Amino acid sequence: MEVDHGSVGISHELFRSALYKHIGDARRPLLHARVATHMEPLDASELSGELAIHFAEAGEPKRAIHYAKIAAAEAREGGAGTAAVHFFEIVVQNETDPLRRASATADLAKALHMDRQLTRSNPMLELAATRLRRTGDEPTARRMEILRVEGLAENGETPVSDLIDRLIQVKAEARRAKDSEAVALALDGELFLRHKRGNVPRIRALLDEMTVVARSGPPEAACLSNASLGLGVLFRDSEDGVARGERAVEIALEHGFKSHLLKAQCRLIAILAYSARLYLPASQKLIGEARAVAEGSGDRFVRCAIEANVAAFQLDVGDLDEAGESFARAVPLLSGGDVQRVSTNHYLNLAELALLRHDFGDAESRYRGVRDTFPTAPVPHFSNAVHAGLGLCALEQGRFSEA
Repeated sequence: MEVDHGSVGISHELFRSALYKHIGDARRPLLHARVATHMEPLDASELSGELAIHFAEAGEPKRAIHYAKIAAAEAREGGAGTAAVHFFEIVVQNETDPLRRASATADLAKALHMDRQLTRSNPMLELAATRLRRTGDEPTARRMEILRVEGLAENGETPVSDLIDRLIQVKAEARRAKDSEAVALALDGELFLRHKRGNVPRIRALLDEMTVVARSGPPEAACLSNASLGLGVLFRDSEDGVARGERAVEIALEHGFKSHLLKAQCRLIAILAYSARLYLPASQKLIGEARAVAEGSGDRFVRCAIEANVAAFQLDVGDLDEAGESFARAVPLLSGGDVQRVSTNHYLNLAELALLRHDFGDAESRYRGVRDTFPTAPVPHFSNAVHAGLGLCALEQGRFSEA
């Protein structure tokens, strides 16, 4: 403990907690109010987070909301997703106006989703959609429902057919409301789910729907649809897919669509990897730009996806050292969120890296480690990859019957 000019600094959290608990319930709000009143004239812009907490504990909701919104925005712009969640919670807890509370609930749900706290974000997105519909904000409610489907798909606990049905309902509602951006978002979500099921005819039909939206929709919808159409490299024409992905990034930059830019960049990186163009100078420039945008986004999943796509491409072309460095960039992003599927894919890639380096003992250990994390009914793709990897390791080590 340090005492300096009337202020007390406590360096250990256990001591701070013990002292705080001994302050009476009636006295705590008064002390929080005194601290906040003392801090506010100093430099509110630098102390917004602390002021939000103190005013909330002091029972002054308006000032708590004011500073919590500032702190949440700063945290989100700095890529501190967990901190943004904390301050959005303060806003929701202190807001009483139904319209503003619905909007704040949506902000909190999006922050939870971007930080991949899926066990919390999925029910919060549902609550946000309900509150938004009650206040008449149907467009934002549709976007909450699309994000919830995305979160449920990542959890893997809801049948894919049910998720597709929900997206089809949202898509139909958006079309009736002439909400082209929501149509594009729903189509992209449906494309992801159809791809998981390997339904190529239906995927091609979805690409036709996206082409119409890209051609006739407003810029936001055109940006999203072109990003989705870029995946035509897998199902249609490679040149057209690359051109679509590049066009999505151009539209986002031209119109200042910050929220869509990162998604378009991430998708274009995947497109260029699929079409074996990720080593071109323009592609390397794109990767640097996307990483810079991603670091300030707070979107854990997209940041992981960028590094995973770059590393997987490097793995495929044999640049094993560079692939190892790219995989290493993803490691800090895999802790603190519900990213089980992303983590499984990451550790499978590390096992493949060891296999390609001919370190068969390490590869086998990594494949077994992934297998030990499987639930009772693992994802078939992951299970097949593990068994194939273990078979190759056994073969290379001369255990032919086991292989």
